[in-house]
Amino acid sequence: MPIGAFASLAGDTMTMKCIVVSPDGTRAARAEVFGPADRAADIGVEAAERLLAAGADEILEALR
Repeated sequence: MPIGAFASLAGDTMTMKCIVVSPDGTRAARAEVFGPADRAADIGVEAAERLLAAGADEILEALR
């Protein structure tokens, strides 16, 4: 399943980039979220919510 996530730190700021892609590559949902590193869990939740809003749930549902 084509799913990716990458987190990086610059000082006290964490950036998380995520993507969900359909197996044939025709659809993709992307999210990029940044914020204080000490709120990493919140950044992860926000990234997941943005992915869902961008259609990741439809991409994943098609795989079931």
